[in-house]
Amino acid sequence: MNNGLKVTGKEKSVLIVMPDKHMGNLIVSLPAISALCERFHNNAVIVDEAYRDIIESLEGVKSILTYPRKKLKEGNYLTRCLVFFEFLKRLKKLKVELTVDLYGENLSAFLTFLSGAQVRVGRGNNDLSWMYNKKVNLSKGRHKMYNYIEITEGAGIVSQFNMPILRLKDAWIDALKGKVCESGLKIGERIICIHPGAGKIYKQWTVDGFVDIIDWLYNRGVRPVLIGAGRDRDFGDKILKKVSRKPVDLIDRLTLGELMVLLSKANLFMGNDSGPMHLAALMGTPVIALFGPAREKRWSPLSEKATVLRGQEPCEKCRGKDCELDFRCVKTLSPDRVKDAIERYLYELPYKR
Repeated sequence: MNNGLKVTGKEKSVLIVMPDKHMGNLIVSLPAISALCERFHNNAVIVDEAYRDIIESLEGVKSILTYPRKKLKEGNYLTRCLVFFEFLKRLKKLKVELTVDLYGENLSAFLTFLSGAQVRVGRGNNDLSWMYNKKVNLSKGRHKMYNYIEITEGAGIVSQFNMPILRLKDAWIDALKGKVCESGLKIGERIICIHPGAGKIYKQWTVDGFVDIIDWLYNRGVRPVLIGAGRDRDFGDKILKKVSRKPVDLIDRLTLGELMVLLSKANLFMGNDSGPMHLAALMGTPVIALFGPAREKRWSPLSEKATVLRGQEPCEKCRGKDCELDFRCVKTLSPDRVKDAIERYLYELPYKR
């Protein structure tokens, strides 16, 4: 249900506000972002600085304004204020007629208001929804992607809303080739990218589970490759200490652009419910997703080549990080079930050169 100021259709420029710190949220918002960029050739996207590579790869994006989240956590108070005011100065220079807030939090509502756009669209249940003059009441229970689409439709956009195909830069491809050679990987090998990390403890499968899968994959003639960011290093090291044969370790060694290239080349992705899981699905790679309490109806990878696994169904009143049952919904997932899922994909796809 929509209410507020009517979008006239005469607006010629749009600012899309999506500075979410979670990669997965950004990825499932891409159909909405892509539709807005297709409708408005004069466009700009606000995105977290960590995910610039994703938006740079999106067809039709004219301008990117990166939100300096990391810099705003560094230095003294004065330094952080200067960084934020510099960002706001760049925002004001855009001079857009329409701003669409997909993020839907207080920060993005504030930025939407400061954009100075005549029409400001956002979700109606935001605490600062008074900063919008067109509010969209979102439906419940559907995949998160549809909520982003509903906001976009509130801005008067009618589209097919397909997952976009990203353009990979030659520089990322060349850089990845060098790192692949250094790691001992060979072109032509069948590889499975394994992401052992998770943004939340209640989404984390077990060390022993990943160790079992890695050892089994080597016996099946498949090369396991560990991927992840710096925060995944400690968990990855626990796995490396227990495996019989070391997998290729690319944790914290790839840029986001290089990771996108690697996932596009991999035969399969296996890992926890996370940003890299959504990224693998976006790159067209088959996905085996290990879920905890999150509902797949809401957060499943957007791919027909995806399998969602969990141990037990989440408790009816899940307490997340305060779980009294040691996160049994994810930890009771057996390696044998994961192996069965891998077997169904293992020999179906050749190495993607």
